[in-house]
Amino acid sequence: MRYISLALHRTWIRCLIFLIMGIYLGMFFYLSLHGNQIDQLITENEQLKNELRETQDQLEVLELEKKIKSKNQLIRSVQFQIQEKLDGLVEAELLEVLIDETYFLVGKKVDDIGKTPEVIYQLLNNKEFIAGKRQFKVKVKIIYIGPTTRIWVSVQEKPKDL
Repeated sequence: MRYISLALHRTWIRCLIFLIMGIYLGMFFYLSLHGNQIDQLITENEQLKNELRETQDQLEVLELEKKIKSKNQLIRSVQFQIQEKLDGLVEAELLEVLIDETYFLVGKKVDDIGKTPEVIYQLLNNKEFIAGKRQFKVKVKIIYIGPTTRIWVSVQEKPKDL
């Protein structure tokens, strides 16, 4: 049986190797140029999901107020202000977890919650939340109770146990 010598096809093999290296190099440059944009789009998507959810919550509260037709003010939304600067995606996930924790406040009367604000303080203060596969310890700094309840918190990341 005859075998074809690779020495005869050395130029073709060399061209194929350069083609494959060019493909890998092109993929590397493409990802280095557009990888940050994709990360920013994912972060912006998470923030827009939170805004959409807040808007839907506000719509539910307005419909509830319309049904009740009372002159008492109701809590329409709960907003959090985090004092520390976090990564955008982790911050969005942490805000989502905090809003889920305090969702029961939406639709309650401001006067009723204003009489006992320590309930919110005890609910959130020194509690650990998980966001972005990391644990955070939350400390409540300021609570403002109104139609738009605002809670200022300080967040500290807990180190992972080895």
